[in-house]
Amino acid sequence: MKSGAFIKAVSQSYRVEEKTVTVYARFLREAGLLTTGARGVNAPDMTPLDAARITIALLATDMPSRCVEAVRRFAKLTYQPDRSSGSHPSVLGIVEGVSLERVLTNIFGATLAEDPFGAAPYFEIQENAGSATIEHKGGHIYFRNTDRSEEEKAFERAHLFGIRRSRGVASVEMLSVYVLLCPDLEEQH
Repeated sequence: MKSGAFIKAVSQSYRVEEKTVTVYARFLREAGLLTTGARGVNAPDMTPLDAARITIALLATDMPSRCVEAVRRFAKLTYQPDRSSGSHPSVLGIVEGVSLERVLTNIFGATLAEDPFGAAPYFEIQENAGSATIEHKGGHIYFRNTDRSEEEKAFERAHLFGIRRSRGVASVEMLSVYVLLCPDLEEQH
């Protein structure tokens, strides 16, 4: 799927104005965080990594101008087994130290046979706390960066108080984006 169709699909799936998704995508593209290339028929297809990053960007901040910083901050969060529960679907690729970005890329890049949405994941970013959670039928997966610099810790302390900002998407919204990226369905587009 090309960039324009991808932006429209994300907009419709996550119920965010297309203009807003376009601005987020532009900032991410300029920072080298989204697939770029030729235009028109020679334009490259968007990837599961692109879907993971735009999802993180839209959930991590409501300010497009801060989306690059937010993606860099939240994408590197790692799986915290001591704060997680249950058994996790193998398609997610949950191993010690796996990043949030890798798990979301696994979801958007899975084949139909792997059934990435069979466990009905709900993905949420807790902006103030600098954490993320994927809840699914078998439990929940918690992500946090435990190896933070003093600067990152100070940033988190400064933003921890006040109204909590958590944003999430249910499996049905993520599934809508997935269907357009699914390798098994590419020939049918």
